Amino acid sequence: MSVLILGSCKNPQLIDTSPEFAIPLINSSLSIEDVLDHANTGDIVQVDGNNFITLTYSEKVLSIDTVSLVKVPAFSIPQLLTTQTVPTSFPTNFRVDRITVKNSKLYVSFEANALTAFTVNLTISSIKQGNTQLSHTMNVSNPSGTIPFMFQDSVDISGYDITFQNGTFSSQYTAKDNATNLPVVLSNFILNFPKIDYTYIEGYFGKRNFSLPVEQLSLGLFEQWKSGQVTFTDPKFRFKFENSYGFPLYVDFDTLQAITRDAGNIDISITGFDDGIDLNYPALNEVGQVKTSNVSFDKNNSNIINVLQQVPYGLKYQFSGAANRLGDSTSTGFATDASKITMTVIAEITDGRFDSRFQIN
Repeated sequence: MSVLILGSCKNPQLIDTSPEFAIPLINSSLSIEDVLDHANTGDIVQVDGNNFITLTYSEKVLSIDTVSLVKVPAFSIPQLLTTQTVPTSFPTNFRVDRITVKNSKLYVSFEANALTAFTVNLTISSIKQGNTQLSHTMNVSNPSGTIPFMFQDSVDISGYDITFQNGTFSSQYTAKDNATNLPVVLSNFILNFPKIDYTYIEGYFGKRNFSLPVEQLSLGLFEQWKSGQVTFTDPKFRFKFENSYGFPLYVDFDTLQAITRDAGNIDISITGFDDGIDLNYPALNEVGQVKTSNVSFDKNNSNIINVLQQVPYGLKYQFSGAANRLGDSTSTGFATDASKITMTVIAEITDGRFDSRFQIN
């Protein structure tokens, strides 16, 4: 027999896959077609002229969306001069070269001693939409007559690009009295960016560890098993990781176990995977592409045959990892609002024999 049926996962986002497997017919009082046709797995069984069964399934396999891997820290720019180019205040070992803003606002605040109305024109050459830099006009009055007084405003910057040329931010403003056209002195002038959602971000985002929750995958066919022996001679499994983050990512299993009724949870050991895997990732000129990495295990590099003899009805796994684990701050990577890591479990279990009893509902 040559298939291990993958059931649905417990948590986050789910994707559909539709692989096919060829499995030889077996001699048994209960044929494999009977088992599969009545197992309520939703699978389609076909027998061809070569006496092979083809099992096609469309099941849900876990997709891990790790959008929190790249967050833009809140930052602010003190507008100390009417025209200035100043360093940005990002954390050490975190560099942003460019952001395409998805849905965010710039908050502006300043104080003035003016009693009469005046106009402030703010221009930020570091924020552009196409080739047009951000310009914002503020008409300010002081109805209470109290001085100094604070003025606050906000500007929608959704859809704009923010560029930090060599880690700097450039902006300028004018403030003039409406009646006299004379300059108005402003103080405590702050450009504040408390939260930026992005569609694209480019730079170096620091070394960051992450851990994902424990997940469990049901193995549909073996959920019907009640007693007896199951033997496989050449099982093959593959974990396929698909990554669309544009920077180095490393993953390692903290937990990888088969869940059985009689033997409890059995650790699956894979030779050569003790130190995890560095995932392939798209380069800067490959934004939108997905890179694939595989972890394959079979009878030659794992204990999978012994594990399958215990007739596992589920797979329990948890993995952790690190972004930019080598800490190379000179490197430049990217992320988009669609970036994610997807893990698909693929099984090919051939040359099998059942001397078992299945519960048919």
